[in-house]
Amino acid sequence: MIRKETGDRFGEATAYGNLGSVYQSLGEYVKAENYLQKALEFTRETGDRKGEAAAFGSLGTLLQSRGEFGKAKEYFEKALVIWKEVGYRKGEAVDYGNLGSVFYALGEYTKAAEYLEIARMIANEIGDRQGESTAYGNLGIVSQSVGEHAKSKRYFEQVLAITKEIGDKHGEAASYVNLGTVFQSLGDYSKAEKYYEGALIIQKETGDRKGEATTYERLRTVCRSLGQYGKAKEYRERAIEIKREIGLKQEGPPAYEA
Repeated sequence: MIRKETGDRFGEATAYGNLGSVYQSLGEYVKAENYLQKALEFTRETGDRKGEAAAFGSLGTLLQSRGEFGKAKEYFEKALVIWKEVGYRKGEAVDYGNLGSVFYALGEYTKAAEYLEIARMIANEIGDRQGESTAYGNLGIVSQSVGEHAKSKRYFEQVLAITKEIGDKHGEAASYVNLGTVFQSLGDYSKAEKYYEGALIIQKETGDRKGEATTYERLRTVCRSLGQYGKAKEYRERAIEIKREIGLKQEGPPAYEA
């Protein structure tokens, strides 16, 4: 490695961090963790506090993806301490959001909402609209999980407004799906159908074939609830056709995750 030969410790830490991210994306978690630990070691040696916080955050994300939520929480908390110390508000907001996601995974919904709300407030303060949208979306998921559908609806409507404002088409489609899920949970199948159709339009525009197949399956379920069996059959066939085209394994109707 050239950076190692030239004594570029900062560059070497960055390279290790990047390698960790690559191996994580490939699902090679042991290698990913080894490289991220090396990145952490180098940032500590050089006194790079921001780099250290980023390494802790990356390790937290890795462990969270492996279901090791307790360890992930420890890393995110260490990252948060440093972000506060160096005054980097965006990093602080990200790690409050990460901790909120961990508490959600642990079933601690009150704490999850508390941390996500802090993340949202900081994102709002610094003008990070994408971060604010993400926090609103996660708050919506938490609210939905505890049966607070009216609150969940308000959060998802905020996400929809922001994603339209910033031109985030993927986020806009996800918002329509989430709102459709809320109305489906409330038994308002006509509104659910309307929102799923909105998502479908965007998914077709953006070429999101996997999302399109999933939305067709959601529409199938809604149409069955409305007694529209012909449409339900048509949607099911479209979902199957798309899955065949993209090589996606055919399964039963999906669970209504947010």
